[in-house]
Amino acid sequence: MASFDLRFATEKDIYRLFEIYKEVFRWRIDRLFVWADVWQEKRFLSEWPKYLTEVVEIKGEIVGFMQTEEDEKGLFLANIALSSEAQGKKVGAQLIELLKRRSIDTSQRLHLSVFKINERAQSFYRSHGFTMYLETDDTYKMEWIKK
Repeated sequence: MASFDLRFATEKDIYRLFEIYKEVFRWRIDRLFVWADVWQEKRFLSEWPKYLTEVVEIKGEIVGFMQTEEDEKGLFLANIALSSEAQGKKVGAQLIELLKRRSIDTSQRLHLSVFKINERAQSFYRSHGFTMYLETDDTYKMEWIKK
C-alpha cells in the first residue's frame, strides 16, 4: 500500500493534471467518441471551477487527482485519475475509503458515473460496495450508501 499526500489543487497544477487525465481517459473517450486534444483540454479547463480537485502526491511528485462535487443527490465523484506509476498500489482504494468517510460525516449519498466500456472501473467500484442504480446509453450510475 502506497503512502501518499492529498492536497487541494492550484492553478499551477492544471496542466500536469490534464496530462494524467489524458493518460487515464484517452482510450475510453477514443472508443466512444473521437479524442481531440484541443477540445478535451478546453473541456477540462472549463470544468475545473466546477469541482473540488485534490492532488495525489507520492514523494512530492503529482501522480493523480480526485474531483468531487456536492450536488442535489449527494457527494458526486466526478473523477479519480491515477498515473500508471500510482496504479496497483491501493491509492484508489484509499481515496474511496476517504470519500466514504466524508459521505458518512456529511450524511450524503456517494455516487458516480462510469463508462460501460470501463469494466475495470466497474469492478473496482463494486468491490468497494457501490451498486448500479441507473443505466444510460454510455454509462452506469453507481452509488454507495452506508449500511
